[in-house]
Amino acid sequence: MSADVLPALRDLLAADLQAWGTPDGSCAVVTSDSVVSAGDIAARLPWASVTKVVAALAVLDVAHDGLLDLDEPAGPPGSTVRHLLAHASGLAFDDNRSLVAPGRRRIYSNVGIDLAAAAAARRGGYASPAALLDDRVLTPLAMTGTTIDGPAAYGARGPVADLIRLAAELLDPRVLRADVVTDVITPAYPSLAGVLPAFGRQDPNDWGLGVEVR
Repeated sequence: MSADVLPALRDLLAADLQAWGTPDGSCAVVTSDSVVSAGDIAARLPWASVTKVVAALAVLDVAHDGLLDLDEPAGPPGSTVRHLLAHASGLAFDDNRSLVAPGRRRIYSNVGIDLAAAAAARRGGYASPAALLDDRVLTPLAMTGTTIDGPAAYGARGPVADLIRLAAELLDPRVLRADVVTDVITPAYPSLAGVLPAFGRQDPNDWGLGVEVR
């Protein structure tokens, strides 16, 4: 990002943040060579479903260690770990109901991510999914302000400063395995239609093994 653009972008972010009406909020734009932020990026705030990115990276790291097979059964009948990470298992958003056969429709599922993280924690010898996420992602990336205080699908709490580290790693992996990052951002079961909470039906609704792909 050219240096002459940075001040204008910084002012735009600050104006947007004020317009959102979130006095304790913060945000950042991360590119391969620049970071522009607004607000207190050291303030610890709930990450909600951004936690899923950390969970997916941790699960995939265990899989690339050979301790977990992405195509082994997990979740409802016919589903695999890969289906769970790609929100293609057919599981409902927040309970164990199977709404459709695996691989047929994209259904955003907290339960699916929690099941994948629990399986990886068991295979990796961790006491909990939180310990898995901390050891495999937070600690290597020096995301020292972030803790997993709840489920692997939405339980992280931390500062935007740590999210900047995570975003930079997704753009250009220097600490995590490049093949793990590739798995997260490469479409899995492409062209599936699906429903995303707060955004409604999308066709296609493409996801990698952990993040929505646009």
